[in-house]
Amino acid sequence: AWSSTWGTTFTPSVTAAWQPDAALRVRGGVARGYRAPSFKETHWNFSNPTAGYEVRGNNALSPESSWQVSLGLAWEPGAGTVIDVEMYHNSLRDLIDFRSAGTSPAGLEIHQTTNVARAMTRGLDLNIQQRLGDLSIIAAWSWLHTRDLESDQPLSERIPHSIRLSARQDLGEAAVTFTGRWLSATPAAGGFDAREALLSLDVAASWHLTRQLELRGGIENLLDQVPDGWSAPLGRTARLELAITP
Repeated sequence: AWSSTWGTTFTPSVTAAWQPDAALRVRGGVARGYRAPSFKETHWNFSNPTAGYEVRGNNALSPESSWQVSLGLAWEPGAGTVIDVEMYHNSLRDLIDFRSAGTSPAGLEIHQTTNVARAMTRGLDLNIQQRLGDLSIIAAWSWLHTRDLESDQPLSERIPHSIRLSARQDLGEAAVTFTGRWLSATPAAGGFDAREALLSLDVAASWHLTRQLELRGGIENLLDQVPDGWSAPLGRTARLELAITP
């Protein structure tokens, strides 16, 4: 890749897969990653007094680079059942990250992009899907371990564990989906306070009015759970949209 601002970068990747039988597929790969700072990350400058914070860009940012090693498998033990698991490890240099940078004269907490000289992330994603006629069930679990190797502290606002349970029922031209999410507590890091665990329930529905016209709606965080420490808006949210497919 070439950029007039950041120069030339070489990002090779090697992947391989092995399928010992029709029900099992093993995969793995090694890849070089590279990401230049975005315009927002270098020039963002806005405040949200209602939420009590201010976001600032950083025009001294350097591009981040990484190496990733991954290993995964997909297994179909029976009709309608798929189990997929993926393990990965990332070694990063100059990671572009948000950090707390003190308080402004107006009393707003300042969030600013910065480079983390050396960092590491590793994790595991497990996904189990089951199809029972018109009913689809998905259970997913993710584990994430992060480290700022300079300070020997976790990276800020990364969620160590998350669990998602989802059930979708097809009803002819319509469908209804219920999703439960649990996000584990996040430790204090990077100047940010610790966050409590979050448990939420989402419901969504869709209806094909015609072949090209679909009505969609839903409610996120139905129980209106807003635990301490979460800066993002998490309250109950309703949506309704009309989608047109050419």
